Amino acid sequence: NFAHASFIMLGAVFTVTLLLEARFQWVRGRVLAADPARLESLGRHFVVGYRDPADSERVLERRAIGGVFVGARNVEGLSADAIRAQIASWQDTRRRQGQPPLLIATDQEGGMVSRLSPPLRIATARTPFGRFC
Repeated sequence: NFAHASFIMLGAVFTVTLLLEARFQWVRGRVLAADPARLESLGRHFVVGYRDPADSERVLERRAIGGVFVGARNVEGLSADAIRAQIASWQDTRRRQGQPPLLIATDQEGGMVSRLSPPLRIATARTPFGRFC
């Protein structure tokens, strides 16, 4: 029956989601516990997204990243000033560490695709990201 099959499918999706999240947490723990020199050496080649600003702070403090991908989820409910302050805080950390500035990336294509609007204004396809802030 349809209801029974739907219930089984929902249970399977839930189980897979839990397993994927557990694996993600396990890998993240291993990365954060890795040798600091190795993290710094490898991390500078990675631009990472984040779920929670605290996550980005942890990997930034460990020098485990070279850049941050900022998506719509990360700026929801924030003003352009708050976004600017967050990025400035990350860059201040890098300066204190004697590291080059972080690369800050997003998928802000302009036109119909506007991942960061609002809070940032809609831009043309050729507007440099720095002009949003």
